[in-house]
Amino acid sequence: VHNGVVVKDAASGETLAHRYLEAELYARALAILRQAASPMLYVDHFPCSPPSSSVQREPEAIDILHEAGDRAHAFQAEYLHDNRAVAQQVDSLDAPGSRALVMLSCMADEASLRPLQREIEAQLAAHTRTHFLINKNYRGFILEVVSAAAGKWPALRALAEAEGIEPAEIVAVGDDENDAEMLAEAGLGIAM
Repeated sequence: VHNGVVVKDAASGETLAHRYLEAELYARALAILRQAASPMLYVDHFPCSPPSSSVQREPEAIDILHEAGDRAHAFQAEYLHDNRAVAQQVDSLDAPGSRALVMLSCMADEASLRPLQREIEAQLAAHTRTHFLINKNYRGFILEVVSAAAGKWPALRALAEAEGIEPAEIVAVGDDENDAEMLAEAGLGIAM
């Protein structure tokens, strides 16, 4: 889940493994991303299955924290509107409390995000990974910041090792740069 930051049991939703962002790195990446717009913070509290519309959501079910919509880029505001069932507006992302910090993400145009990616990589490369993705369901692009220890391949490899599965026995499918390592390392990598 979230580019290998979290490994979940599909039946129970239990977190089996994680590689969260450290608080200090989070604060530094947040300051950089804010140069374009207010980012989103993904936290490890989402449910296994979508709730029915008649069910009152518990705070633990929230997946995305964000600041006021007027601080977000228009592309991100559309996304947050469509995903309001799993998003919660907060006054500030500065103090996320004891939440498990999965990922920082910002949706905007390429010209706004590329310089931020370069700045994060220059300042935090030893401690974070960035993904610059085409926003396939919305307009623009997505810049994601996760722990350097996170990744789809490290998470998949650890899960496979625990189950006695060799890399050569793994088939992986992906469609963007965040999948490249996994596609290269799996026994069969399929790029869409």
